[in-house]
Amino acid sequence: VDATKPSGTYTTNINFTAVANPTPLYYMQEVSTWCPTLETDQTIEAIDTRDYKTYYVAKLKDGNCWMTENLDLDLSTNQILTSEDTDLNLYGSMGYDGNNGYTCSNNSDNCENGIISFTPERNTILSSNLNSTTWINKDSKPSSWQGTEGGCPNNPSPDCNDGHSYANNYYNWTAAIASNNSSSYTANNTIAANSICPAGWRLPNAASMEDGYEFSKLFYAYGITNNNTNGKGYASGGFNKIINDPLWFVRSGLVSVDALYDLSEIGYYWSSAVISSSRVYYLAFYSGNVIPANGNLGRNDGFSVRCVAR
Repeated sequence: VDATKPSGTYTTNINFTAVANPTPLYYMQEVSTWCPTLETDQTIEAIDTRDYKTYYVAKLKDGNCWMTENLDLDLSTNQILTSEDTDLNLYGSMGYDGNNGYTCSNNSDNCENGIISFTPERNTILSSNLNSTTWINKDSKPSSWQGTEGGCPNNPSPDCNDGHSYANNYYNWTAAIASNNSSSYTANNTIAANSICPAGWRLPNAASMEDGYEFSKLFYAYGITNNNTNGKGYASGGFNKIINDPLWFVRSGLVSVDALYDLSEIGYYWSSAVISSSRVYYLAFYSGNVIPANGNLGRNDGFSVRCVAR
């Protein structure tokens, strides 16, 4: 009602609907609260408070809560990610400093008791806009791309419109670890401290140290591989298990230079573990093989991201 409405008495009808048992709202950033309450293989939808996109997540047989949908966070030079909503744990070392898009609310050396903030140096762009200028990772600047949302690369899928089957965004490793320059990570088996996962989540560890081989452990728990360290190849029926309920890994391919490759054929997923100054461990799988800790491709290629709860 504003000043243009004549004064007087007005009546109308109001319809009120009550739901006796409403579906609870789950937030990605509150995973430590709701994850312990889930049953094994129970899937729910959780909201990322950074952009209010909703993701399928599940408590899986390895005892961890995983995203069962690829991350779709759009990076923007106008968006500030903070340790209150994003997996930002380290400040002041390993490249997580003022020269790399980082600030601290209390300006302490390690930002103890402060809020860590990170501003990406490049934006997420649509895959249709890829070219050699936007993709080439000059000066180790992060690049990431919108995936083939709705393209259903994870075939067969019982419902082509199910978010489980979306490719969503692609990120190079520098972007995946919430960095503008990842050159500080060079030593084998070093684990990246930060990521663009929601707060309370992180990149899986595919290395042998610090309770690693997390892809292998997950797949072993479902009989996809034959051991839980770094088993390559499928156990009986393993390929169908990896692409279907409850895991829903997607063969979303990769972005390299100026094109999307291997869509509907191969899935590539970043881990947090370093091999060398140019390579890191990642999951690669296709109909003939699963490699939970591959390292053949460079960290500048654009892969998918699945986060696991801390």
